[in-house]
Amino acid sequence: MHIAMIAAISQDGFLTRGDDPDPRHWTSDEDKAHFKNIIQQYNLLVQGRNTYETYGRRVPAKGRMAIVLVHEPEEYADQAMPGRLEFKSMTPKEIVKTYQNKFDKLLVLGGSYVFEEFLKAGLMDEIWLTIEPVTNGSGVTLLKSGKPLEEVVKNLPEPEVKKLNDKGTLLKHYTLVS
Repeated sequence: MHIAMIAAISQDGFLTRGDDPDPRHWTSDEDKAHFKNIIQQYNLLVQGRNTYETYGRRVPAKGRMAIVLVHEPEEYADQAMPGRLEFKSMTPKEIVKTYQNKFDKLLVLGGSYVFEEFLKAGLMDEIWLTIEPVTNGSGVTLLKSGKPLEEVVKNLPEPEVKKLNDKGTLLKHYTLVS
């Protein structure tokens, strides 16, 4: 199973702007297009509860599934759609073990706790990180611990860097050796 994560952060390292949980309010159109392109290439999506709620509680298209990581899955039984939208309390390794024979590409959508858990488990094959030329000043950091990516992922390779627009939006694409 190929596992990747995708995120957009401000130049000062925040996924959100202050109390506003929705990065769509400050990310560029180019990042939104990139996100849409990448997400369509994956058939298993994993996210935390806050990310799920921020993006409007969407159910993936047929043939794809979303897992929302929560502490009490039974509290979401009325929203679950088996095989399409499931609420689980699992570790990243348990997710991979359970779903690796059903899905070939898993995309981690966030938030900071989920990103960090997958990275610490050493399961990531690829990281798509957009850095927007804005300063949010406060908000949720990319990783729950607040540590830089380089401290959590040992021997992080140099990324391929692509300029997405003339405003200075950069896309860093890391290919990790599993």
